Amino acid sequence: MRVFLLSLSILFSTLGFAQHSLTIEFAGLESREGKVMLALRDADGNDLRKVIVDIPASGVVSHTFTNVEKGTYTAAAFHDENEDKEINTNAVGYPTEAYGFSNDARGTFGPPDLEDQRFEVKGDKKIVITLQ
Repeated sequence: MRVFLLSLSILFSTLGFAQHSLTIEFAGLESREGKVMLALRDADGNDLRKVIVDIPASGVVSHTFTNVEKGTYTAAAFHDENEDKEINTNAVGYPTEAYGFSNDARGTFGPPDLEDQRFEVKGDKKIVITLQ
């Protein structure tokens, strides 16, 4: 009986720390050149993980983060067509490479509000970011 209760105690204590997967799929790519630069951020927009996503010759372009804790997140990505690891801009500072945010949030003159970008992870999750 003691072993059973100990096992239950361990089980319930680990449920709150469950790790999930988060798959981010990219739509709107106009070419298969370059890479996608992706940042998973916390609810306040602070970078947690940054990755470079290869673009296959055909098929879905996506990345799966593993060991993601339950919580609120945001994500941002851009299509780095020339692979210089920077989002290129024109003379007035407007991006010339396609970019996007979680929830397909868009800003008027700058990045969208964090509130519009936030999403919840409560289990394994998939989101789509449209790069425009």
